[in-house]
Amino acid sequence: MNGSDDAARYSRADFALLRRAARERWGVPDPLRTEALYQAAKALTDPEASHRDRIAVARFLLAADKSDRELEQTAAAIEAPEHDQAADFEIDLAPSPDAPP
Repeated sequence: MNGSDDAARYSRADFALLRRAARERWGVPDPLRTEALYQAAKALTDPEASHRDRIAVARFLLAADKSDRELEQTAAAIEAPEHDQAADFEIDLAPSPDAPP
C-alpha cells in the first residue's frame, strides 16, 4: 500500500497484529490507536492497495469496532444501578376472596 507520502506502509501482517490487539484488548495508548485507525482508513481507500490488503484492513477495522462496542456494553453494565430483586416480588398478605376458609 503506497498511498500518499505521509502514510506509513502497513503490511497485511501488520494489520493482522493490529486486529489481534483489538480482539485481545491490548493496552494500546489512545494516540497510537488513533494513528492506527487513521492509517487503516487511508489504506482502505488507497487506489494502489491490493484486494488482499483491503481485506486485511477491513478485518482490523471490524475487530476494532467490535472491541469498542463490547467495552461500551461492559462499561454501561458496570455503571447501571443495581437492580433490587426484592422489588420484583410483591407479597399480598390479605386473603383472597376466592380462597377457601
